[in-house]
Amino acid sequence: MYLGSAEVEQKKKALDEYHDKLFAAFSEFLKVLSDSNLDKNSVIDRNELSKALEMTDQSTFTTEHARTLFGEQYDLSTIFDLLDANGDGKINYYELITFAQKRGIDVQSRFTGYDRTEITGIGGFLGSMMESMTMNLQRIGFTANDVDRTIGVDVGYIGSLDMDLTPEDNLYAVKQGMVGTLRYLRYYVKKFNPPVK
Repeated sequence: MYLGSAEVEQKKKALDEYHDKLFAAFSEFLKVLSDSNLDKNSVIDRNELSKALEMTDQSTFTTEHARTLFGEQYDLSTIFDLLDANGDGKINYYELITFAQKRGIDVQSRFTGYDRTEITGIGGFLGSMMESMTMNLQRIGFTANDVDRTIGVDVGYIGSLDMDLTPEDNLYAVKQGMVGTLRYLRYYVKKFNPPVK
């Protein structure tokens, strides 16, 4: 289906706003999960998730955030089952990252640049989240080097199984690839400071 340039831009703007809203909701959800992780281990159990959901509207995680992430009719059991992908009764960081990616949040591009170690606010928390994600990726066969050499491409409304793309959709995907590549190159230069030849 052909979309004119103005329509593509309007659709892109709406999707960008939706992704920003999703990311804000996910960030606040992570913060309330961290506050609810009473034993400060690397997993969230059903009781800790219940405590986090009880804090909705008493913290920066709002009912609107919860609806954005989990839909209008959310409850503890539905959310826990959704997040506990392997069914072991615990939610780990890998499962949270997988959930975020399935919701359309490009975790790597969103977290690139947050390399703080001291947690003094949401930025520090997200940096710590990235380190935790890297540790979990190592457990499933990836290494930290894989993260540093992976380019995140956020193609918005184009799904990975969309095969019938218009020329405009193809151009949009290529442009998003260029954006991801430039973002990666800035990150790489900042992190590794390669010599200029």
